[in-house]
Amino acid sequence: MLGWLIKRSVSKKFSEIDNAMKNSFTNLRDDMDQVSQWVSHFKEKHEKHDTVLGKNNSRLSAHEKEISSLNMRLEQLEMMMEIKHAIDQPAKESQPNPIQSTSEILAKKESLREDMPPSQYRVCRILAFMQELDSKKWTSQKDLASEMYKDKEYIKCRSAIAQLVNILEADGYLLKKKVQRSVYVQLREGSIPLFLDERIKNSDKKK
Repeated sequence: MLGWLIKRSVSKKFSEIDNAMKNSFTNLRDDMDQVSQWVSHFKEKHEKHDTVLGKNNSRLSAHEKEISSLNMRLEQLEMMMEIKHAIDQPAKESQPNPIQSTSEILAKKESLREDMPPSQYRVCRILAFMQELDSKKWTSQKDLASEMYKDKEYIKCRSAIAQLVNILEADGYLLKKKVQRSVYVQLREGSIPLFLDERIKNSDKKK
């Protein structure tokens, strides 16, 4: 009788343990299912966010390229406007030339023909002819060199023409300015009559 009771008690305990374990595993499985659902949910949200973020990055990159292109165009336009403004800007002489009489101008012309080095005199005469119709005209140093040294390439005579321009600028006969990488020169307005007269024109035509 006692043995039967003991067996029954033990069987009951095992049954309770078995039921408890079954319930625990069931609850654990339900919790794992819920966790799996949350993981899937967050993964789906994360993938959507990645997709949206990728699209936004692509749009941002496209906008940055457009802005960069616009900035380059603006810089080019500003550069062109700066060059145009510098070329069209009237020459500003540091000291105005006093009004000279005809006899004084003629005497100065003769003196320049005799005393001025031929190469410097020719540069001034070329500029005077170029500015005959437009006294404010700027001439590039390269164009001046092509008139001065007709049979030479600019690269071979650049140093010589630059030296002449510097000397004439220092002596006060012409003005010089630099726009970007190009040098422009202009004979001072008061000096134009000194290098422009009928005798010089005729002698040049004969040449």
